[in-house]
Amino acid sequence: MDEEYPEYAVTAELGNKGRRMVETQVHEALGWLFRDVSRDDLGIDGLVEVVDPNRESRGRTFAVQIKCGHSFFSEETSEGYIYRGSFNHLNYWLEHSLPVVLVLCNPDSRICYWIPIEPQYVERHQKGWSVVVPKSKTLTVECKHDLMNVVARPLADDVIPLALYRLVMEKFPGVKIAQVLEIPRDFYYFTELARHDGKILLITYIYKPTRKLDVADLDEVIEGRAQCITGCGWDSHPMSEEVRTVIFLVAHTARELELSPEVKAWLAESKDVDLYRVTCNFRFGVSLHEVTDDGGLVQLYDQRTGAPETFGWKAS
Repeated sequence: MDEEYPEYAVTAELGNKGRRMVETQVHEALGWLFRDVSRDDLGIDGLVEVVDPNRESRGRTFAVQIKCGHSFFSEETSEGYIYRGSFNHLNYWLEHSLPVVLVLCNPDSRICYWIPIEPQYVERHQKGWSVVVPKSKTLTVECKHDLMNVVARPLADDVIPLALYRLVMEKFPGVKIAQVLEIPRDFYYFTELARHDGKILLITYIYKPTRKLDVADLDEVIEGRAQCITGCGWDSHPMSEEVRTVIFLVAHTARELELSPEVKAWLAESKDVDLYRVTCNFRFGVSLHEVTDDGGLVQLYDQRTGAPETFGWKAS
């Protein structure tokens, strides 16, 4: 009878090796803290806490997903290594409460390459997504400043409402936006409540960084509108002004803002809903720019009429 013994799988060995490599680099090269959280692994292997040069911590932390093995270096470009993943992990990482950094560990050279998982770096495909992990970004002291910028940047949903406030002020000249202390106590669901051109505007945005807009997203807004109207008592005491729902569809590229035939049909039947498509950019501050029907990128609005001016710029 053949004797059998437990086997130390290659995948487990590489996983452990990768975590040791990252932990060593974080502690010794960066002088930061690494905490292993891979016990209940849903797509995060560890947490890195940034420590100031004076050895003080201000609680700035980012999550890391570690991949170790030759297979992760099989697709190479002049700029870096192509990592391919499934949408379930992408959704998890993009919606995580902490910034997420993907780290590729070469088991031979023991070099660790990294990239923050942010929408502007991700290329979406029909059955998955990919990202190029730059050869220039390694877990070394030379890249310490770049890593610190990862935790310094706000998350998208933290800053989009601020940028949207400015966009609404520019797009609708003379608009009156209800301030926090002014809005009805039961105002619900929407980002802003405003009055413009004799109309009440219920303003919100839809930001789906991993997929395109669908009818279910719009139905959710309408459900929120109904609850808001009931909560504010407008169903029993109707407003004298027309109430319109204003939706800003936010994405990182014009391609993500393309509307399906089903969505276009839904909008055509909804006479009290206005939808505007805007691109967002977080590389240099925070900015939202409306995309016109012909693909133009709005840079300014006429302060009297609100007419858009593209200056010939096209959305990418």
